[in-house]
Amino acid sequence: MTEETKFKLFCASNDNTYSKLPAQYGLIARNLYKDGADWYRNNVWHEISEDPTEFDSPFLLINSSTCDLFKCDYLDVFKNVAKKFDKWAYIEDLLPDNYINKEK
Repeated sequence: MTEETKFKLFCASNDNTYSKLPAQYGLIARNLYKDGADWYRNNVWHEISEDPTEFDSPFLLINSSTCDLFKCDYLDVFKNVAKKFDKWAYIEDLLPDNYINKEK
């Protein structure tokens, strides 16, 4: 059984409180947390070929040399501006929870 499997079994059989982890699982826990954070950080970005579905939220457009905050109301406007960029993300996906008022 791998160390990662042992760690997952330990967490499943306990209450996921890291203070109870045996010392040898600390590095595994830290690596799993870092992997999850890296996955999320990269997962919020969409390829420019993927059209947004919400136009009432601002987005950030990036390419290798610049980034730009942008808000538009129509898909054709987005496509015209997006030609200069590689990826985009909704701003609210980049901010901490409860940072912006989600009620509209």
